[in-house]
Amino acid sequence: MTRLGQSGTVEAFYAVPEANVIHTPHANATPRRLGYRMPASWQRTGPTFVSWPCGREAWGERWHEVRQVAARMVRALREHGEEVRIATCKMAPEDTVAAALQFEGVDPGAVSFVRLQRDTEWLADMAPVVLEHPSGSRIALDGHYNAWGEKYAPWHTDAKVAGQLAQAFGLPLLDAPFTFEPPSVDTDGDGLLLATESTLLGDDRNPDLGRDAIEALLLEWLCAERVLWLADGMHGDDTDGQVSSVARFAAPGVVLAAVEQEGTDRDNRPLRENLARLLRAYDRAGKRVEIVTVPLPSYRRFDDLALSYLRYHVGARCVLVPTYGCPEDEQAIASLRPLFPDRELVPVDARPLAEAQAGISCLCWRW
Repeated sequence: MTRLGQSGTVEAFYAVPEANVIHTPHANATPRRLGYRMPASWQRTGPTFVSWPCGREAWGERWHEVRQVAARMVRALREHGEEVRIATCKMAPEDTVAAALQFEGVDPGAVSFVRLQRDTEWLADMAPVVLEHPSGSRIALDGHYNAWGEKYAPWHTDAKVAGQLAQAFGLPLLDAPFTFEPPSVDTDGDGLLLATESTLLGDDRNPDLGRDAIEALLLEWLCAERVLWLADGMHGDDTDGQVSSVARFAAPGVVLAAVEQEGTDRDNRPLRENLARLLRAYDRAGKRVEIVTVPLPSYRRFDDLALSYLRYHVGARCVLVPTYGCPEDEQAIASLRPLFPDRELVPVDARPLAEAQAGISCLCWRW
């Protein structure tokens, strides 16, 4: 991994992950039984990776604005002293990215560039889950990205990104025995997991596994004690309703839940069902989980947009919060602010991302 030098060049990093995969044929070799844990978003200590948009096809007329959003995300992170690494690709080479950063007032020499073999930008979905051991060691877990149930071909290059990142940091890569994306689960770092049935129990990811089998695998491979199952995600979400758009932990036993305030929106039914399930949920100690509701944004340029304030990114010193230029922006930030007292909340206009069914968290990864 190299920094952009005075010559303006960066060494491209192409990793071959296969030799680094650890196959674990015995049940007693699961991460949980080896003593690992999955840290919560606010407990992670690694740098923030930002995936630079690499092609016009996904973004359409918003292409230039999307790159501006990415640059402003990097600027906000750097202004708060965050370590930032930018994932580039052959369609978004380092000199092009450096020029875009400079235009937004970011010194390219203050960030690191990592060249990944990839076809799309969805780093949060492609990256591995990094698990921690009390000894300080880390391992990476590959969830076998398949473009959310083989919706968008080709995805086979993107499916290798987890291995590339693991090898780049010298992390052993475990091959999970089921298919999931990291944003399809969320942890409180204390043994609880959130997940939606619509994502993990669908036929397009794990057709041969039932609910009990999936839950057992989540407990063993993501090192949890209990799974809190929600019903569904948001209408129009290409991921089949990943939980990270509708509910996220903000502290052990504290859940942020997206709600529709008007009561007439198409998302009202699934969000009400999710909230009802959370109201019946308990943490590991047998206490009811605490729920903080966050409204959905009323911004709608297109009918099928799945918009959420929960698509934020937690850095080491700040939280990038998506905004949509609507009245709910201030209310959402007010709901989030008390839950991150040691981090500054930075609003980022996410409308260009939203109109391609993306969010701030889709482009970010941190371990």
